[in-house]
Amino acid sequence: MGAEALEIKIPVDLERRIEEISTEIGVDREEIVIEALREFLEEYKDYEEAYRRYKDLNDKLITARELRDSLGL
Repeated sequence: MGAEALEIKIPVDLERRIEEISTEIGVDREEIVIEALREFLEEYKDYEEAYRRYKDLNDKLITARELRDSLGL
């Protein structure tokens, strides 16, 4: 997989936490940041889809109870 260099400045408290986790689990700081970005982007994709569906007047919204009932739970 190719990679691009990206230089960013992060708050000191985040850098310290990344360093702590890196030491704790024995994973490179870069890997921790990349995984965090991947997770954020995946969550954001889910948010975008949910928002699109919310705005779609043809996409019927159901309650949690209706969902459970439809699944037989």
